[in-house]
Amino acid sequence: MKELNRDDFLRLLREAGFKNKKEFAHFINTPYQSVNNWGCGNRIPPYLSALMDALIDSKKYKELVQGNNIIAENESLKQEISILQEKIKELESERDVEKRNLETLTKSFKIIKEYQEMI
Repeated sequence: MKELNRDDFLRLLREAGFKNKKEFAHFINTPYQSVNNWGCGNRIPPYLSALMDALIDSKKYKELVQGNNIIAENESLKQEISILQEKIKELESERDVEKRNLETLTKSFKIIKEYQEMI
């Protein structure tokens, strides 16, 4: 395992998604002062490199899964929009037919009214 220096440790913390050493200390259930001293005179524990690699891989996997869920949701929404657009077209077509029927009935009514007035 690679021995980490302070800069490596801080970079890996950020890469793993931790805001600061205090948050990381809480995550690994270690006193903050111990974590804070790592790389400042106190040696960084050798297992930390492997732990940080695993946490970073886990974060990347989680982001990938969330990204795939978003893609799937987008595809689902696209299909739903397409279905709704088809329904709108059908309703518009039905509306046009009803409009023509109303126009025909209106003309027929006028003709009947004119005929009745002639009688």
